[in-house]
Parts: sequence; C-alpha cells; structure tokens
Amino acid sequence: MKYIVTSLLLCVFSLSFSQKIEPIIIYIEFKLDKKCSEEQKFYSNEERGVIFNLFCDKGGSYLWNSKSDTVSISNLKKYHISTLEQIEKLQKKWWKKNRKTLEKKFGENCCPPYDKDYIFQTYLIEIINEKQFVIYTVKWRNLGTISDSEELPKR
Repeated sequence: MKYIVTSLLLCVFSLSFSQKIEPIIIYIEFKLDKKCSEEQKFYSNEERGVIFNLFCDKGGSYLWNSKSDTVSISNLKKYHISTLEQIEKLQKKWWKKNRKTLEKKFGENCCPPYDKDYIFQTYLIEIINEKQFVIYTVKWRNLGTISDSEELPKR
C-alpha cells in the first residue's frame, strides 16, 4: 500500500511540474488572386478537404477539413492577421522558448522534425462579402515541415 501511494504521489508531482509546449495561435488572410491561372481554392478527394493555395505560382497551401465559422465583418478588427515574416519570427521565438523542454524530452541533439502544425494553431480568414468573413481551422500543407537541412535557432 505504501508503495502504491508513493508511486502515485511521484506521478502527480512529475506531471504537475512538467512543462507543456503550447502552440501559438495565428490568423492568416486568404485572398483570391484574379491574375492567377491556378486554382486557389478547391476540394481534394485525396486529402478529403478544401485546399487553399495562398501563393499562386510559388506553391504552398493549407488544408481545411474540420471547422469553420461565419462572422460579422465588424468583428474582423478583433483578429490580428499575421504576415509570413511575422510567422517566421514567432517560429524562431517558439524554438528558443521551448528548446530546453524539447531537449529534455528528446535528448540534446535529437529534436524531432516538427512542422508548423506543432508550433501553430492556424486559422485562415476569408472575407466573403462586405458583411461577413469565414474563419477556417487549417493545417499547413507543403509549407511547414522543418527539413533536416534547416538549422534550428541557436540557444
């Protein structure tokens, strides 16, 4: 009985002091480019969701297959829309902030290849008319994997 109580207390103690890695919430605006010859928003049977191509000729897209919400345009000012430069800076800050926790979990030289979906909770905002916009919960697709050749931010 004493062993069970001690084990239980150790588990509770270790869980209460373990650091949790929280994703950063970001909002990105999606706009159709009328000059683009490629489809920018289409349904993919293979991926079972809507693909949003943010860049016409550069590739890079987001996949939506879960939740969306239509909101009054008057609420748009409540959402801070991030640029790709801002997202890159946030990603570097996230790595610096969480590096020690990642090293504890995976070893000093062994961080798993996290993609941006691990770092960010991403929402895509599409203005559909002058009265409403839609917020989609999206996954990064063809944009966000940190490759082995990319160097992680220094400590």
